[in-house]
Amino acid sequence: MMGKIPIIFLLLFLISSKPVFAARDLSILSSDKSSIFGDEYLMLTASTSGFTDGETIFMKGAFFQEGSTNYFGFTKSIDNWIKNSETAINQNKIEIGSWDKKVLIKSDFADSGYKGEGGYKLKLGFYYYTSGGNLSSVNWSSNNVNVDISEPDPTATPVPTKKSETVSNLDDLSNQEELLSVSSTPKLLLSISPVSRKSTSNSAIPTSVLGVKTESKEMKDEEDKKVLVDSVNNIPFLSTIAGGVFLFGAGIMIFLKMKRRIMNNE
Repeated sequence: MMGKIPIIFLLLFLISSKPVFAARDLSILSSDKSSIFGDEYLMLTASTSGFTDGETIFMKGAFFQEGSTNYFGFTKSIDNWIKNSETAINQNKIEIGSWDKKVLIKSDFADSGYKGEGGYKLKLGFYYYTSGGNLSSVNWSSNNVNVDISEPDPTATPVPTKKSETVSNLDDLSNQEELLSVSSTPKLLLSISPVSRKSTSNSAIPTSVLGVKTESKEMKDEEDKKVLVDSVNNIPFLSTIAGGVFLFGAGIMIFLKMKRRIMNNE
């Protein structure tokens, strides 16, 4: 009878005792890069312990400097990059047992935790559902890795050069003269042509109107020819006049001589 008592107490202890679960833990096994530039991302491979298959957790990466808790970074969730400071429910959702143990992370240059180019540490944070169905506070991986971060040089934005008012005015004037020479030349020639038909052989024709040339080389040659022909045609007329003047003068001289002789005879 006494030998059965310890067995009964042992059975009662086993029935009343609660199962003890190992603590959830996440450890970084490797990183495919030790440095990233600009928007490059790196891939961490992690191992898990203390989780049950099918359990859902939410995971994120966190860059930080030694001694600082100002974390920053983006973690890839399906097709989106989720900021480190987003709420737990928005982080990368993982299902234990079907997860490939890989996480994609990149820098966040606009975050206050980024202090410029240089060396940083990177660790993983995760949230899990408690027995009450609520998400836990953030839990961190048991280790971290070192990563050098560098950002691209800022691209210089070209400043458009502004033309001076003088240059702009000259360009406008040049454009107006080109338009005038193209669109107004035929009208100007038409307005000048009646004047040239009414003018005499020696009448002058304007050579330019507002910078537009109106007299061609052919018109000038024709004018010179006409003046030469008029000069040749006037030679007989001038000769007749000269002969008449000569005869008139000779007649006056003969008359005066005859008058002088008559007076002397008397």
